[in-house]
Amino acid sequence: MEREILKIKNEVEALLFAWGEPMEISELMRFFDCTKLEMNEILRTLEYEYSSRGIRLTISGNTCQISTNPIYGDIISSFGVKQKKKNLSNAAMETLGIIAYLQPTTKQIIEKIRGVKVDGMVQNLLEKNLIKEAGKLNQPGKPIVYRTTDEFLRLFEISSLAQLPDQLDREEIKKILKITEIDFEDYEELSEEAEVEYETK
Repeated sequence: MEREILKIKNEVEALLFAWGEPMEISELMRFFDCTKLEMNEILRTLEYEYSSRGIRLTISGNTCQISTNPIYGDIISSFGVKQKKKNLSNAAMETLGIIAYLQPTTKQIIEKIRGVKVDGMVQNLLEKNLIKEAGKLNQPGKPIVYRTTDEFLRLFEISSLAQLPDQLDREEIKKILKITEIDFEDYEELSEEAEVEYETK
């Protein structure tokens, strides 16, 4: 019987790990044909075994779940940032850099600098929440004005745009390409409500 319980324990562990989401303990009992006492013993054993590891088993009311140990949240977050950087193509990084240094700016300006269409790149950066629609320029066609987000700051581990390295001379770019400075009064700023609505789509 002890070997049978050990086998079920391993199977419960594998199932919870693969499932990822909270699972009803009663559902586990039915699936493995265990009594409440037996399942509680299995779960408490797993809970103890995981207590000093990077993952843990959490029992909350009538559910249980295997998840990461919160004390390692910083390392997970740091790795996530590095992976996000890694997942940005050179074209996306170049587009993001132009927006970061010239913001507020438009796709038309970015395309003038890069010499190619950037619709896909801009959409990609919007989906990653690295840039946002800040408003619409007071010009024919009302082109959208873009800015970077707080997520951009987190990604590059800076607290403000003032900490960006001096890699792009804004004044020189404007002079060469005859780009006009976009000031606050040049565009209709999105309201905070509209911005939240966009970011939660």
